[in-house]
Amino acid sequence: MTFDEAILVIKSFWQEPTFPFVGHDISEAKRIATEWNTTLPTELNTYLLSYAPNPAFYFANVGNSTSLYSPPNIQKLALGYNFNPVTNQNIAGWNDNWILIGDEGADPIIIDLSAVSENGQCAVFKAGHGCGEWDFSPIADSLSQFILLQSALHHALVGFDIEDSIIDDQSGFNLAPRPASWLFPLVKKYAGSYYDDWVSIFDNA
Repeated sequence: MTFDEAILVIKSFWQEPTFPFVGHDISEAKRIATEWNTTLPTELNTYLLSYAPNPAFYFANVGNSTSLYSPPNIQKLALGYNFNPVTNQNIAGWNDNWILIGDEGADPIIIDLSAVSENGQCAVFKAGHGCGEWDFSPIADSLSQFILLQSALHHALVGFDIEDSIIDDQSGFNLAPRPASWLFPLVKKYAGSYYDDWVSIFDNA
């Protein structure tokens, strides 16, 4: 999937007054490349220049929202992840190849520079915070796939003009019928093997 393909699908359903995927000037991509002392993968560079939220954008989730950072907030010094600002000390266990691009209620969402495909696409990984060690799992094969799936979940939860998008009763924890009939086929089409990572929280998925 390319960014052009992902953005075309997102724009077909997006209803928020602000479209988040706008990018930033080249200075931030250059700064990030310098901080990590590397040439940025093609997809990450394109994301920063043309699609990264600016400012940060909060996407609805079940529970904590997902914050995707604006490029100026993507820093090698990641407070609370690899550096403790209270003790003014480094936190062990954070890999220098990881670029923190967002979080879900402090659960880090990263690009791993050691896990870039041959064509420059960047898999996206997430881990739980406060578990004693970082156990990252992939949630998308590329940034373009990730922003599409995150946007689709956001739309399913807030974009259908219904009182309750989630129904939690004796039938289980379910996405309401209208958003469910829209979201689940879309995720099945675009998520591939990551289908469960995006919708398994719902009993009717």
